[in-house]
Amino acid sequence: MKYIERQIGWTVIVPALGILILLLVFYLNQWGNNPISYSGLLIMSSIFIICLLLFFQMRTSVDNEKIRISYGIGLIKKTIDIHNIERIEIVRNKWYYGLGIRIIKNGWLYNIQGLNAIELKMKNSKSIIRIGTADNKKLKKEIESKI
Repeated sequence: MKYIERQIGWTVIVPALGILILLLVFYLNQWGNNPISYSGLLIMSSIFIICLLLFFQMRTSVDNEKIRISYGIGLIKKTIDIHNIERIEIVRNKWYYGLGIRIIKNGWLYNIQGLNAIELKMKNSKSIIRIGTADNKKLKKEIESKI
């Protein structure tokens, strides 16, 4: 059986959609001394649409061999070999660790919302990997059952 958790990145979706709406309103009303051009609207809208596609969700899946973390439509991803895990802990991220893919003290953080996470200490490395999750106890139990 395969464990899959999807978390929606509301902290990316809401601001990006808000900015897209504002861009459209500014273009339609042509406000200011130097109003936004059609090409400017297309370029800026494309940037925010790409950000939305890349980071609208985080998907964590666990099977018998690997832990897979992917963002958005799946272009950004990380695969972790379960047999290389030495230790798993339930942790709570500090608020200033932020969201997304981050370098943190002693390792990497993969998170899209909230502060709950699991921390993986790998056998072949001194660094750690933190995976943000809505249910850290369930994710820890699932990984431990595969080890």
